[in-house]
Amino acid sequence: MSTSGSWQATLAELIDELPRHDGPHGEPARAYVAVDFRGHPDLLEQLLRVDGVMLGSVWARTGLDVYADVAPMIIELDRASQEALRGERASESHTVLSLVLHTLHQRDGGRYAMLAFASTAPLDVLIAHFGHFCDYALPDGREFFVHWYDSRILVRALQVWNDDQRAGFLAPIIALSCAARWQLRAHTGRGKGNDHASLDHPATDARPASAFLRPGLSRQARRATTASICRAAAR
Repeated sequence: MSTSGSWQATLAELIDELPRHDGPHGEPARAYVAVDFRGHPDLLEQLLRVDGVMLGSVWARTGLDVYADVAPMIIELDRASQEALRGERASESHTVLSLVLHTLHQRDGGRYAMLAFASTAPLDVLIAHFGHFCDYALPDGREFFVHWYDSRILVRALQVWNDDQRAGFLAPIIALSCAARWQLRAHTGRGKGNDHASLDHPATDARPASAFLRPGLSRQARRATTASICRAAAR
């Protein structure tokens, strides 16, 4: 787990890990961000005006799909944006996406509105997979939406979900980075393929930390799970 105070440093760590992973059929790992645009519709509007940005609404297959102007988006980080965010390009060479993410983190609460993760699954598969977790039903029949793209809500959800729910959500994810007052800790059983994540109590200070989570699936198990998710999305 990385607890760097810089969201860019944590994102760079995630990007650096991409070459180490591949999918069930050799697909390369990709870097994504999920951005909660509910309080930042102007930033979403900037992205939608640009050609070539690979993104899709988390709400595409939910009852909230009519609110397209404030929808949370899953966005694939293109090579140029990765270089800009890692400081490998001159400041005048920033992409619209990298500038949007910078602006987001300068706003009050903006750091909680972005999750970064690595996955070998394509964008359309991720949209179908994660949209399912917006709907939540209680045993008494009450239903509500879980806005997991807000990292404060996601970390709490990961605490209260049972093992199957948590594993289901994290299934296509290789690594996850988010800002949260709750700490995500990754434990590793070296050489046994049994990495797993646990959640600690809140930090004693009020400052949020960047949390870096590697879900508990071996490489072989994650490949099999990703292949299963892709088949389900294609139906």
